[in-house]
Amino acid sequence: MKSPPTTEEKYEFWKHSFARQSFVDTQIFTEQIILHKYPYESPILKALTISALTCYARPFKHRPKTKLSEDVIPGQFRSLHNGLIILRDKVAAHRDLGNDEEWAKINRLDFHFKDGILDANTKSVIMPEAKAEEVNRYVTELIKVMDSKIDPFVHTHLEYLTQRPGIFALKLTEETDWLVEIS
Repeated sequence: MKSPPTTEEKYEFWKHSFARQSFVDTQIFTEQIILHKYPYESPILKALTISALTCYARPFKHRPKTKLSEDVIPGQFRSLHNGLIILRDKVAAHRDLGNDEEWAKINRLDFHFKDGILDANTKSVIMPEAKAEEVNRYVTELIKVMDSKIDPFVHTHLEYLTQRPGIFALKLTEETDWLVEIS
């Protein structure tokens, strides 16, 4: 029997597996944007956009031990990555007022009174279909990168489980009993 993985190997496997699933989720959300062609003001388009941005950014927003390095980003997608992170940080997840005129306009609070009740609207980030297609192509490439990072661990430590039904949990800090079947 092979020796159990080191704690570092388990963390690397966890980090890349989590990133892979985050990119798969991003892919699913962008595919829905492309497939359904929602109108610009659709709350579903808004929800899919925020979900795609949030899922995409998750792996890059962790504590150092589990944070995905930006080194995995193919050079041709660096600008797209930076734009997605900025949209997630400044519009989808947080609101930064700041002094920047562009971001101040995006984060502007528009309001009116309707029947004596305040109705306040903030601008929301909306991913157009063409951008969703670009993001979808990009995360498809990132999924391949994550697969290349995950595959050696699977081959070395989990190959015997590939044909076995069940759900398993990885214990990061346990040296023995590091894998538990939960169903």
